[in-house]
Amino acid sequence: MKDDRFSALPDSLITQILLCLPTKDSVRTSLYRPDGEISGLILKEWVATAIDCGIENLNIEIKNVMYSRYYMPMNIYKSKTLVSLKLAKVELENPEFVVSLPCLKIMHLEDIFHNLNGLLNTEKLILGCLVLEDLNLVSSHYDDVRTPAPLLRVRSHTLKIFRLKCHPGMCENHYGAEIDAPRLKYMSVKDNHSDRIVVKNLSSLFKIDIDTNFNVNFAHSPLRADDLTKRDIIHDFLTGISTVRHMIISQHNLKVLYRYSKLEPIPKFHNLSHLQVAFSSSMLQLFPIFLGSCPNLKKLIVNFSVSKEPDQQIDVNYVPRCLSSTLDCVEINKLITWEKTGMKLVRYIVENSVVLMKLNLSFTNPVEDLDIYEELLTAIKRSRRCRVNLFH
Repeated sequence: MKDDRFSALPDSLITQILLCLPTKDSVRTSLYRPDGEISGLILKEWVATAIDCGIENLNIEIKNVMYSRYYMPMNIYKSKTLVSLKLAKVELENPEFVVSLPCLKIMHLEDIFHNLNGLLNTEKLILGCLVLEDLNLVSSHYDDVRTPAPLLRVRSHTLKIFRLKCHPGMCENHYGAEIDAPRLKYMSVKDNHSDRIVVKNLSSLFKIDIDTNFNVNFAHSPLRADDLTKRDIIHDFLTGISTVRHMIISQHNLKVLYRYSKLEPIPKFHNLSHLQVAFSSSMLQLFPIFLGSCPNLKKLIVNFSVSKEPDQQIDVNYVPRCLSSTLDCVEINKLITWEKTGMKLVRYIVENSVVLMKLNLSFTNPVEDLDIYEELLTAIKRSRRCRVNLFH
């Protein structure tokens, strides 16, 4: 084979040619050394050139970060054309100037490495996105772990979608998060490392998916009656999301709320119409109490599980308002045929739901004597219009 005439071209011309290719082909062609390792320095230069040339969508994920970090260029903070920025396992340096990304609407940052003032760096980056609508933050690595509990501030007047996630064991120290986003429609928080989560101005919030225990470890640091600070944190968070209409809540949250409900009432969610919740047999005492905080609930989805802890009884004498006035659709998943605690939950619902129209029950094991089971539920149901459907 003769000499590689393409490589002999000027770097500026090669860059222009590569920018015309699909991103995967361009990166595969230009970033690898002869030994097969990706070069962190050609990468940085390539990204810088791409930004200078007016790229709109930048998506970079480094697979192998065992021995080196891959730095992004500083002009990534000054792009006038970027609309979507998705970075994973790269290093972001701290800009000592005002960040300006006037067109950026989508930003996903996953497992990002930061140097000193990393949380402040993230805050500056968010503030510099004047039209940001979709923000996804996943398990970033911050070198400034000297601060006991730093605060990650997410402030945006344009943000509509926000996700915060911390992989178990990935975060090195506890921190707090503050979300101030008056136009936010959807928020997902899957983070058991945050010491506190503060929410402000979430009047537009429509749907929330929460999986956090507010750093309450029942084995080592349980929620105590005299822990007024933690109680205030939980109360303020629940009050801050109280206008939500659709909620998905994990079993981690319910464990905290179960203890919290013994100390003070759970705030009301008057607008909540759709609830998806994970309940175990050891927390059934909370079931009517939690439904009592959702007076206008219309649809309920329960993912049921049998706990190794002692089962609890439902207070059959307390009937929340939604069962007698608004709840018309219930789905209960992961039931076990004739398992006593699960059956108690089903009986409580069908015996007290006045306007229930549909009851779907899904079993983890094959359902024997399906007709007998359905006849029993039909006999005890309070709503005559309710249709019972069994699946396995």
